[in-house]
Amino acid sequence: MVRRFSSGQCLTYDWMMDMLNWESIGPPENLQQLEHLEKVYEVLDTYLWLSLRFPDMLPDEQPIREVCKQLDAMLQESVDNILEILENSAMGDARKGSLLKKMRERAQTQREKEEFEAQQKKELKMPEKRKGMKRSVLQSVLSRTGLSKEELEQLKEELNEQK
Repeated sequence: MVRRFSSGQCLTYDWMMDMLNWESIGPPENLQQLEHLEKVYEVLDTYLWLSLRFPDMLPDEQPIREVCKQLDAMLQESVDNILEILENSAMGDARKGSLLKKMRERAQTQREKEEFEAQQKKELKMPEKRKGMKRSVLQSVLSRTGLSKEELEQLKEELNEQK
């Protein structure tokens, strides 16, 4: 991708699908395939991020976004299936429990990230929001850190205690 971008060639939808070998991608049957799908998702997510900054070099934002939605649904279904298997099996091992917790957190974080990006994009499209987009310190911190509502409340409580 970097070589193509640096030579001034556009990273098109067709080229991306060819590089990712999209036709062969299907629901994962094991954890290695699931991990591979997550890496593919990260590549597509990076494409979307860069397409906001370089729309002339990465022109196919909408088709890539649709592929991301398909891949996200596939990943979510796979994670849910794995979680169900882990919950149904006898899991006395603490390591398995932490793996389950980690997988849930990762799925939740990904959903929150997508919701936040969608909200930001919607706000940028509104003319009244674009004029003088001054953000409060709180909004700036929230956008950079991705704090959840619970973490925000805890932070408020800690700040109030220090006063």
